[in-house]
Amino acid sequence: MSRTYPPDYQPKCSIEPTDLDDLCNRAGPYAAAAKAEVEWGAITKWLMDGSAGYQAAIEAADIPGRVASLSVLIVSKARKIDAGWPHPSGKVETAALYNYSADAQSEAQRTAEDIYRMWDAAGRPHVDAERCKFTYRLLVAAAERGLIDGLPAHHVAPATSTEQKSMPSHSSLHNFSIHRKINDRTFSPPSHQG
Repeated sequence: MSRTYPPDYQPKCSIEPTDLDDLCNRAGPYAAAAKAEVEWGAITKWLMDGSAGYQAAIEAADIPGRVASLSVLIVSKARKIDAGWPHPSGKVETAALYNYSADAQSEAQRTAEDIYRMWDAAGRPHVDAERCKFTYRLLVAAAERGLIDGLPAHHVAPATSTEQKSMPSHSSLHNFSIHRKINDRTFSPPSHQG
C-alpha cells in the first residue's frame, strides 16, 4: 500500500542536509573535513567562474591570477587531507603542499588565506544546498564502503501511529535516497592501471 501526499506536503525532516551547519551536525566527527570540502570547493568554483568580484578582489590585493589559483589548489587539498577528508580509493594521501620549502608553504598558505577572506567578504558564493548535499553523499558513500567509520544516526521526530503503519523507516528512506542519488552520480574510485 502506498501513501499519497498533497502537492504542498512538507516533510517533518530533511533526508539530506540543507546548509553547511546541518551538514556539519550530520557529519559528526567528520564535520571539519566536510566543512573544508564544502568551503574550499566553493572557493575553487568562485576562482573558476571568473566573476567580476573575484577579479577585482585579487587585483586590489595585487595577487596574480595564476598564483591565486595554484595557492588555492595546493592549500585546499592540504586542508581537506589534514581535516580527514577520505580519498575515494581509501589510500592515504600526503598533500603536495608539504613537498615545498617552508618559505613556499608559508607563501601559498598566506595567499590562500587572503583569498579565503576575500571569498568570505564576497558573501561565501557557491556554498549552497546542492554542494552540502553532494558532500554528505560522498561521506555516506565513504562510510558504506568502509573507508570511514559510520556517520552518527540522525534523530527524527517520531511518526504518528498512522504514519508508522504506512511509511518505511527513516533509515530505509535515507539509505534508499543516498544509494539512488550516489548511483546516479556514479561515485566510484578511479581505476589504477599498474
